[in-house]
Amino acid sequence: MRDIEKYQKIYLQDAEDFERYQVFYRRKKILELYAEYRARRVVEIGCGMEPLFAFVPAESFERWVVVEPADAFYQAACDTAKGDERICCLHMFFGNDNDSVEQCRVQSGGANDLVICTGLLHELEHPDQVLKAIHSLCTPMTHVIFNVPNADSLHRVLGMWSGYIENVHELTERNQELQQHSVYDRGSFAKLLEESGFMVEKTGTFFIKPFTHRQMAACLKYGILNQRILDGLYRLSEDLPDFGSELYAVCRLVDGRG
Repeated sequence: MRDIEKYQKIYLQDAEDFERYQVFYRRKKILELYAEYRARRVVEIGCGMEPLFAFVPAESFERWVVVEPADAFYQAACDTAKGDERICCLHMFFGNDNDSVEQCRVQSGGANDLVICTGLLHELEHPDQVLKAIHSLCTPMTHVIFNVPNADSLHRVLGMWSGYIENVHELTERNQELQQHSVYDRGSFAKLLEESGFMVEKTGTFFIKPFTHRQMAACLKYGILNQRILDGLYRLSEDLPDFGSELYAVCRLVDGRG
């Protein structure tokens, strides 16, 4: 069982470090994908301190359901919603039991255009449970956006060749501190999704991160990196498509079956 209070505390501390930049570029990619699908009914599983609905045009959606177990993140979502009746914030773990799945299904109406599940699957001991639960939120036309860190991120490859880790799938001290169970590469991530009944329509990586979070923060502090270079590292993943710091996949149910 995840210690959500410990996770929340570490996440909020990291927000003052490089993680806030990582969040920025993760959100940038997810919003680019959101714009492609013109989704009107959305479920966001896990939102951190800044739910995605705050960054899309208010007129672009009809219903938005956020599911978030951490107290601070849930409260931030509620505060950001500002009483908008189209937005429902649910304070709970998703997929741990049938009740949580049913609550989400009822609140979302069950006919969702898009389900967004970012930065979660690698933190779960049994991600297949959440993946199976997501089925109940999908119709044959629903798209699901998944996102996890990339084992083949340039900083991990460099760490391996420098002798700091034995292989790119090794759980680092930071991974363990954040209660993360897996580090997926493109192939193992696709396998996980396909074995859980999803068809991967699109996949890729984004934001080239040459160094660890701590090293990136130091480079920013001393002016070695700046916002312009960070934007360039985001665009650089177009030329280095396998080595971005995070993976994304856009899926639908296999043959439309739940």
